[in-house]
Amino acid sequence: MLKYSLIILLISLSSFGYGQSQDIEVKGYFDTEQAMLGEKIPYTLTAKYPRTWQVLFPDSLYDFSPFELLEKRSFPTRSDEKYSRDSAIYYLATYELDSIQSLSLPVFQLVKADSIYHFAGDDQISLVTQISVLPDSLNLKESAYYQNVKKEFNYPYFIAGLIALLVIVITLLLIFGKGLKTRYKIWRLQKAYKNFEKQMQEAPIWIEQSPESGTLRLLQTWKMLMKRVNDQDYEQKTTKEILQIHDNQTLARCLQTYDRCIYGGITDPTPLLESLDFLADFSQDLYLHKIKALRDGGRKSV
Repeated sequence: MLKYSLIILLISLSSFGYGQSQDIEVKGYFDTEQAMLGEKIPYTLTAKYPRTWQVLFPDSLYDFSPFELLEKRSFPTRSDEKYSRDSAIYYLATYELDSIQSLSLPVFQLVKADSIYHFAGDDQISLVTQISVLPDSLNLKESAYYQNVKKEFNYPYFIAGLIALLVIVITLLLIFGKGLKTRYKIWRLQKAYKNFEKQMQEAPIWIEQSPESGTLRLLQTWKMLMKRVNDQDYEQKTTKEILQIHDNQTLARCLQTYDRCIYGGITDPTPLLESLDFLADFSQDLYLHKIKALRDGGRKSV
């Protein structure tokens, strides 16, 4: 009897998820078909969903690989009696050498203490590594006078110089490559933390306007930073699983306060606001420790 009950429950859950996905329409596409290495590439993300839902778009804490986020431009939500429509333009750049690169961005539907990912379909862009523009015709000028002809280009010297330059570049990469990679990781982490600080300054406004949805948004922002700092998927972890990683009683009380707001329907924002300073200090300590570990490791590798 228990076995059949579990089967019925699984079927019901899968049917619920399917129904949810039918209520939302997510589209994402590049505004151009080709781009050069490092060029600014616009990518448009749109979502149409029931107006009673709470939906968030990715920000700079999201991993846009193989692309890097340069800028995000958001537009106001438009709603009618049944649906809301959101859109944003992400300006990206790629430094990967793959000739075809693809991207599929999600939007996040906030549901209690969790978020449901709704992904747009994959869209591809071609990387142009060299562009040769040839004129349709040549304008030739007749002349009977003597024309000084330039000497032939010295290809052997050119090739030798190119090989020497290539050897120097490879040698430098072998010596300093790991250090450069470490500095790149530090830059990305610093960028993520700067965005986290900005979001934390806005968090009191979220919580005062709506304690439940504000707490959900705060948790998601914090978990995305922790994913960068600890290289673990915090977004899928429960409070109990997080406390197995961080044995901290104050953090435990902080996260339990958030859980009581989300699951218990507590609308008093006071305890939520009081926890923000600790969460900011706790995150800063982990961030600084990670930066120090990266720098120490980078110096050892060099």
